[in-house]
Amino acid sequence: MSFTRLAKFEERHGNNVRARAGYQTCHDTLKDDLGPEGITEDLYVKWAEFEQRAARDDPSAAAKVYKLGIDTLPPERTAYLRDRYAKYMKQKGTRTDIERLLLEKCRLKYEKQLSDSDGVDVDIWINYILLEENIGDSAAQCREVYERAIAAALPPEQAAPKGRKDLYRRYVYIWLFYANYEESLIQSGESTPDRVREVYHTALGLFRSRKIYFSKLYNAYAEFEIRQMDVGRARLVYGRAIGESKKASVFRSYIQFEFNLGQVDRARRICASYVSAHSLEAASWVCWMDMEMKLSEVNRARKLGEMAIRLADESASDESDEIMNEPELIWKKCIDIEIEQGEMENARDLFERLLDRTTHVKVWRSYADFELKHGDQSFEKAKEVLERGIAEAKKEEDSESRRLLLEYMLKLAKEAKYDDIANIESRQPKAVKHKGRVDQSHGGGEPGAEDTVMVTVWEFPDDEKAGDAAKKPKIKLLEAAKMFKKMRLSEQSGGSSHL
Repeated sequence: MSFTRLAKFEERHGNNVRARAGYQTCHDTLKDDLGPEGITEDLYVKWAEFEQRAARDDPSAAAKVYKLGIDTLPPERTAYLRDRYAKYMKQKGTRTDIERLLLEKCRLKYEKQLSDSDGVDVDIWINYILLEENIGDSAAQCREVYERAIAAALPPEQAAPKGRKDLYRRYVYIWLFYANYEESLIQSGESTPDRVREVYHTALGLFRSRKIYFSKLYNAYAEFEIRQMDVGRARLVYGRAIGESKKASVFRSYIQFEFNLGQVDRARRICASYVSAHSLEAASWVCWMDMEMKLSEVNRARKLGEMAIRLADESASDESDEIMNEPELIWKKCIDIEIEQGEMENARDLFERLLDRTTHVKVWRSYADFELKHGDQSFEKAKEVLERGIAEAKKEEDSESRRLLLEYMLKLAKEAKYDDIANIESRQPKAVKHKGRVDQSHGGGEPGAEDTVMVTVWEFPDDEKAGDAAKKPKIKLLEAAKMFKKMRLSEQSGGSSHL
């Protein structure tokens, strides 16, 4: 390293120009003869230290040397150099210099993580993208990261068969972020609306080729066109989305779009298409009913509700292969409409019709709540409804529903400050546990195998008062096993949703 010794000699004798030339010549010679592998971090450190002494009023001189070393040496050999550079910039650099240093450090971190994950980790790409958007050097650099992410994180077709949407759920966000980023650059003139459209078109074409459709992508594209005040293009996007995907959320967005424009006839046509495409989804009918109520078209909303109820009944028949999803939403909407219109008798009639179809606990509760809030006799009317439910549960030997209704009656009584709360409290059931060993063969187990079951049985004071205690049969072990199995299945599947 004769050049470095020469540089030190010249520095001792006050000839900084010749000293600087010595370091530069040493660097150039090693790089030309041996390549970057032949240069050590120590050369750049000594050179930078010299610049700090020689150019005290110019911090950029030493910074340039550190930067030269970082750019020249392989990344895996620059840890010490980067550390020295960071410490120096914290002392001498500006805020911009420090941010640029942190940016480079984060870039290296993400590049390392991507290298370790073969570039397919979408979360790493998104973090990298957000870094470039927030403190990156330029739009070109950020676009480069986006393009790399789109290409690298795309699941290969052989590993992601057509229609396997779950494999693309995170990947689609790269496209959404890309489009939003390009849109954010329009005002500054660094991007154009056509460039944003190109991003959306490319994304939709890619997913369509793999038979995958994301409603959020269509909706984002249409909303962009709305922000561009281009109603025609927005309609084309929504129309394309409905034609290709028939997603419920796209229908709802399109309906809201036309409704906001005051295009009621268009909105109704889209509602009709929504119901046609999703006739067994209660949400489609409720969406149309909601729109008619906003227009004060109460009779239209009622007719739609009756049509939906009739369809739900038909789908629930034994001849039908499919049943309506969440029909309770339609019943709730119909009842809410009548309450909103002050038609309490119509609301009661709907509750009674619903009870002809199901006696679920939640229906009785909703009916009681209705009577408590809107009935003439307040709690007495609600209590009457719950008594009917309790009697029905007793008739069906459904102890759990009976218990829940009694508990709910007590809750409402306390809220209403009912005079005879003590009587309702005395009717609450007591839990009695039964234990025994049962033959598992009845439940599909191996013959001869036994299991111990613990079943909670509710004993109701009303039964004892009525003299039913003597008639109460002893619980057989097989029955206990069936109850135990039913309890387990209920825990695994969860209860169904009702009003």
